[in-house]
Amino acid sequence: MRKFMSKRIKPFSGLFLSLMLLVGSVVPTFAAGVETWDQAYGPWENIRVVNNNLTPVKTIGRNGYLIIDNFVAPCNNTYCTCSDQEPSNYSAITVHMQIRKVGTGEILADQWFDEHRIFSYELKTNRPVAVGEKVQVFFDVCSKGTPPGPYRKAHIEFRYRYS
Repeated sequence: MRKFMSKRIKPFSGLFLSLMLLVGSVVPTFAAGVETWDQAYGPWENIRVVNNNLTPVKTIGRNGYLIIDNFVAPCNNTYCTCSDQEPSNYSAITVHMQIRKVGTGEILADQWFDEHRIFSYELKTNRPVAVGEKVQVFFDVCSKGTPPGPYRKAHIEFRYRYS
């Protein structure tokens, strides 16, 4: 009886394992291409910055001054539930933000923002942007007043708008 069951189950177990590997290895795909910022107000996006990060490339979809509204929260037990929070005795943070033109490296906006618990600022380009330009937003989180030190962490919510 055992030999009979083994011969009948073996082909099915191989098929079952193959299907499980296929289903378990499916990776979500994302739309190819560059996001276009063409609304008057863009949706809020979230990014967790460790030291520094650049957003993916964005294509400008309107003419005018580009403004990035942002909320910044330090990555500690007061503001987040991350498993790798910063110790509570770390100094305040400062965030360096830039809007960079892709291809030329031109800095369209450049400003430092200081922490006041959760803080909110706007970053505005120093010239109007034009439809078709490609930009990236750069975030750099640093210790306020005591650099250098360990890489700092922050949670940043941002959105674009035009004026």
